[in-house]
Amino acid sequence: MRTRASTKRSAEGPTRENQPEVDQVIIERPQKRARRKGPSQPVRGGWDELPHNLGNSGLAPKIIVPQVAHEDHEPNNSGPRLLPNSDNVSKSAVSDSQINGEAGLNTTPEKQPRLDIDPESGLPSPPLGANDKQDEKALVPKRIRRKTKDNPYGLMFGQTPFPYWQGPTIEACEEVHRLLTELHGKVKAPATIPPPSLTVAGCGEVPSVLDALMRTLLSAATTMVAANEAFTALVNKYGTVRCGVGKGSVRWNKVRLAPVEELTDTIKRGGLANSKAADIKKILDMVWTERRTLSLDHLHGKTAQQAMSELVRYPRIGVKTAACVILFCLRVPCFAVDTHVHRFCKWLKWVPGTASAEMTFWHCEYLVPDHLKYALHQLFIRHGQTCDRCRAATAEGTEAWNSSSCVLEHLLERNKTPRKGKLGHKVKEEEESFKGNVEGKKLDQVEGKKNQANKETRLAE
Repeated sequence: MRTRASTKRSAEGPTRENQPEVDQVIIERPQKRARRKGPSQPVRGGWDELPHNLGNSGLAPKIIVPQVAHEDHEPNNSGPRLLPNSDNVSKSAVSDSQINGEAGLNTTPEKQPRLDIDPESGLPSPPLGANDKQDEKALVPKRIRRKTKDNPYGLMFGQTPFPYWQGPTIEACEEVHRLLTELHGKVKAPATIPPPSLTVAGCGEVPSVLDALMRTLLSAATTMVAANEAFTALVNKYGTVRCGVGKGSVRWNKVRLAPVEELTDTIKRGGLANSKAADIKKILDMVWTERRTLSLDHLHGKTAQQAMSELVRYPRIGVKTAACVILFCLRVPCFAVDTHVHRFCKWLKWVPGTASAEMTFWHCEYLVPDHLKYALHQLFIRHGQTCDRCRAATAEGTEAWNSSSCVLEHLLERNKTPRKGKLGHKVKEEEESFKGNVEGKKLDQVEGKKNQANKETRLAE
């Protein structure tokens, strides 16, 4: 309880005696509240209009509408405002007078430039300087919220993770397809799915969807030779189906009932046997529990989005594996991205140089025409395996590089660097000098051992 005397002393002004009491009374609470994070801002609008009349997209760069003082105030819809930096928008619902009224600060969010749409490509125009290499990283969103309650696996059908990136256009896809077709021949999907092979694992070119899924899983993260050896071992160990679903392929029900240690030992030639065997058993058990039969043929006739939503639920089945099954087994257009396809998409500037294989899939699945997806997938793989300049093992300046040419040379921007020199003869000279140095070191070691033996002999005498 405060007395009259204490009240009078505090009213007279600050002194040594009453200074601590004044400090306890005067507390700037509004400033403390201003430093706290305010409630999340509502997200509305976005880049709803997609090219080719595809409807709403819900694309990544979110349009933030800051909270206003009056609820009946409608925001200005003259143009969306991009939020590249969260500092441009007020983070708290506390009024300006409570937070920064005395300081006279302006808390009104800065006006953002309108997003112009390119009439030719139908995509948003990039910001100024987007064509420069140093601005390439600025075009890639730092974080895109993909996995939500309604989309737990982060599927992005009907949208792209790189909305600022204006490639590839339909004309660019047609040009690449034409050049590769002239070199490697016309690629066309088979009229009917061939019978299952007992010696080649493949990537889903079989009639049974479950069989295609298992074969593609075995082919992941290994060479085709190793995958074929693992699949052949499965056939020899568990036999084949004589009739019904999966006729002519492995008896997957027998695989399901086998111990996991036995399955691991069977497929050990294919690599990653421990994890692959465990995941194969889990997938087979899930399919049996859900459908009471080892079959996924109900996916025939589904769209790519419906089929992928079903396939990615299973262990170890990601976007790449599911896309291969959709493209080769379900025969639905889907731009499957493997190592060669990923490399060419970055070299052709269809995606940013920092794009992952999964982000490359979503971007090209959205922009590459359906009638070119199968052919471009096969042509990229064939060209990446046969072109001496596009193979992963070929470096600039080597003899193979200098003696070859590429039909896509004027379109590619490779990120390869010379390994040991810029010219072939310099590389050869360096290799020869290296061999000479190694031989010289060996001779020095032999002479050193002889000298050491001579010294020991003298000491012994």
